[in-house]
Amino acid sequence: MAAVFDHPAKGAVRYSLKPEFIDAMGKFPFFAFRKQGMEPSQIPAEVRDEILKWVYEQAADFIFKVEDKPDFKFTPVKGSFNKTKCSACGEYVFERYVRTKDGQPVCIPCSGY
Repeated sequence: MAAVFDHPAKGAVRYSLKPEFIDAMGKFPFFAFRKQGMEPSQIPAEVRDEILKWVYEQAADFIFKVEDKPDFKFTPVKGSFNKTKCSACGEYVFERYVRTKDGQPVCIPCSGY
């Protein structure tokens, strides 16, 4: 799991979750429930709270790997993370979730679905 954040003047930085963090997190009972197909809202609160508390207690340098990407060139890909403003509610949504209503871009809820 990673993301690249690009600033036109400051350059790009790639944030990713460290494998050690993911391995440690995977040992919590929360994921045993998830593997059984349970949604987070169905998992007992004390199990959810345990993993949340643990994550909040971790230092950022244990969770994230941060890399400078000096040669990164951003090229938007149609339908990926490009966003459009809904003409009805004003929220920004990913283009793949935009519909057209009366010739204007609208999010799925505002389109009537």
